[in-house]
Amino acid sequence: MKGFSNILNAELVDLKKCDLVMLLLPAGISSHFEIGIAYGLGKKVVLVWPIANPEIVYLIFDKVYMDTSSFLNDLPNL
Repeated sequence: MKGFSNILNAELVDLKKCDLVMLLLPAGISSHFEIGIAYGLGKKVVLVWPIANPEIVYLIFDKVYMDTSSFLNDLPNL
């Protein structure tokens, strides 16, 4: 578990430094956990991919993109 602890600590440091966090679906539990941390830190959070099974938690996203091209085209505006 120590190796995982080091990874988590590094990811938390990076989340505190960043301005924006993007979640690309499909994603695992850890990615959803990290997006929640980013949201809690007041970071801008965006979702990339159509939401097949909407959940209330997806309301935290500042923007939702249906594909990666749309996200990349809008990236300079974020």
